[in-house]
Parts: sequence; structure tokens; C-alpha cells
Amino acid sequence: MNNKHQQNSETKHHELRQELNSQAYSLMKSGEFNKAKEIFKKLTIEYPNRPIGYIGLARIFQNSRNWNNAIEMWDEVLSRVDDENINPEWCAAKIKALIFSRKFTEAENFCKLIQNKKLSSPNVYEAIAQAYQQMGEIDQAINKWQEIVNMFPDDKSVDLNHASVVRHN
Repeated sequence: MNNKHQQNSETKHHELRQELNSQAYSLMKSGEFNKAKEIFKKLTIEYPNRPIGYIGLARIFQNSRNWNNAIEMWDEVLSRVDDENINPEWCAAKIKALIFSRKFTEAENFCKLIQNKKLSSPNVYEAIAQAYQQMGEIDQAINKWQEIVNMFPDDKSVDLNHASVVRHN
């Protein structure tokens, strides 16, 4: 009986987190970033050990190009999950924030950390190459694409992206 009560309580908390999260993302989509930010902050306070509120805050900071705060929030997200639950998209977002804040060495070191943790995904490395491209660092972008092609030789989309950068530059 006690176990069933605990399970029901967990389910209700999960549903509440998801509802608040959905509300905040709807507000973001409609451009109401301050209201969304307040909901995400509430999630970080009410569920401090869960990444959900921090993910939302990181995305808000990322969208507003507040790179240092975005990096800080991605660090908060990553500190709240085990390696096997890390979403490569979070890593890619953190890498983009590091590169756009011109913290190239940190971005490369973070990539190496991801590689060591076996979190390798083309998305993570593509984030670096794309960020270099967007910043006009074409030689670095081309080198990064070549590295990605070597790491993921069977992924045709990686090969096409690399070829596109080389062809246009």
C-alpha cells in the first residue's frame, strides 16, 4: 500500500513537471521568454535534482545569445544526469555556446571528454563544425568536418555536409 502511494506521488510529480515544462515551451514559442524563464526557474527550485528546468533556461539563454549563462545552465543539466542518460543534443548545444563565446579550447576539451565517455554522436561534432562555419572560421570548419568524416565513415549525411563546406569555400 505504501509503495503504491509513493508510486502515485511520483506519477503526479512527473505529470506536474511535464505540464509546467510544456507551458514554458509554449510561452517560448509565442515569444514570452520572461514568463517561460520564470516557469523554468520554478522547476529548478521545486525539482533541483532534475535537469528539466535547467534545460529550458539553457535554451532561453542560448536563443538570446547569452552564451556564458547558457554554458552555466548546460553544465547544471549535465551534472544532474548519469552518462548513459546524457542527450547528445545537450552536448552539442553546450559546444555551440562555448564556440560562440570564443572558448575554443574548452569546446575541444569538452569534445574529448564526450569521446572518452563514449557519448560520440555525429550531432555533437557537427555542432562544432557548424559553429566554426557560422563564425567564418572556414579552415577550422573544414578540418572539423574531415575529422567527423573519419570518425563516422558510414554516415552519408556527415560526408555530404563536409563536401558542401569544401565546395562553397
